Amino acid sequence: MKKQLINLTETTNYLSNPGCGWYTIYIFDAGKEVEKEKIVNSLREDESIALVEFDISAYKNMELPNVVFNHLSDILNCFYENGKDVIFRLLYDTKGHGKESEPVHFETVLSHVGKVASFMASYVHCVYIWQGLALGSWGEMHSTRFGTIENYQKIWKVIRDSLKDKDIFFAVRRPVLWRGLHTKSDFLRGNYENMGLFNDGIFGSCTDLGTYAKNSEESTDWDAPWGPKAEFEFAGKLCEKVPHGGEAVNSIFYANNFGTKETISRLASMKISYLNQNHDPGIIERWKCKIMDKGGIWQGKSLYDYIGTHLGYRYCIRRILIESGLIMKKLKISILIENIGFAPVYQETELNLYYGKSDEYRFKIKESDLRQCLPGKISCFKVVIPIVQGIQLHLSLEAVRKIDGRKILFANPSTKDGKVILYQA
Repeated sequence: MKKQLINLTETTNYLSNPGCGWYTIYIFDAGKEVEKEKIVNSLREDESIALVEFDISAYKNMELPNVVFNHLSDILNCFYENGKDVIFRLLYDTKGHGKESEPVHFETVLSHVGKVASFMASYVHCVYIWQGLALGSWGEMHSTRFGTIENYQKIWKVIRDSLKDKDIFFAVRRPVLWRGLHTKSDFLRGNYENMGLFNDGIFGSCTDLGTYAKNSEESTDWDAPWGPKAEFEFAGKLCEKVPHGGEAVNSIFYANNFGTKETISRLASMKISYLNQNHDPGIIERWKCKIMDKGGIWQGKSLYDYIGTHLGYRYCIRRILIESGLIMKKLKISILIENIGFAPVYQETELNLYYGKSDEYRFKIKESDLRQCLPGKISCFKVVIPIVQGIQLHLSLEAVRKIDGRKILFANPSTKDGKVILYQA
């Protein structure tokens, strides 16, 4: 038996992988015609995610007409056709006037959300996350006349009835709202119903602008807000299975309490997958001006570069062990992959091993879902393949998202089609 151990190198490349990274907000009035060319021209190549805010305030006290759904169909299809995962936010307000912009009667909200959820059942292939529950200023679930947990439970039921068991995630603004929609038993059993979190006040204050309770007001009750430390632990556990992202805010609190190490640690502990890079130019510029000085491959890179490349998952192939035997005429291959990102991947993936200089043979690696590879962990994937006579021993690996076959790029040098060469004779 012959053994070969091969170490692979890591790069600092930004990987535009599905379901993570920087994003931009695109606001649409539900009653206006969709200008597809304008959308396409505004898309950024380095972003795989787009947050679509769909404003239905023009119909706040009436039924939604069919034209609204025609427009929504055009919007979702446009982003899908251009390779963007959509974070969808249904809302009544885009200017910070939640109470004034919402319907007079709560039953109208339920009717609107129900119709959109029913429509969305046929468009889940276009939408990665449904963010928020329609109410509040900017759709952020605050500054609303209907913001009781009982009302949110009713809205959530309407959405869940149409989209249960569909391949789509959901997100609410605060952990306490998540707990209000789920029991402690749900959490302990991992029954998350695909619901994660979004936080549009990261670093804005000691409570992330009211996302958590102050330490002095900390509670341990399931239905109450917890202090920051407890909420970070809660989010860290929850977001091993469901996404978490939002917006970072420049503040005196941030300037006084966070250096490079603390910033990275906070984002990692929250398992942040996506951030808006246009919301607060102040914090983005601060990150761009902060140069990494800890040595290694990130020496001389900016904190902005580091954060952008670690949002969500970042898989790096560390080493390969190839065992070959002349008698059995087979190769036993072990592939060690580390997740060095802030979060895991949340949709099912698979690994494909290619054999031959021209990829003559493809072998699907069994039990190769990268969701099992959590941040900071190394997973070993194994495959046994035959030695093919007359074919050069050339091995390469690719990862794909199963739902649509999109490539998941590794943080290793790769070919133009996204494969990593593991071995070449």
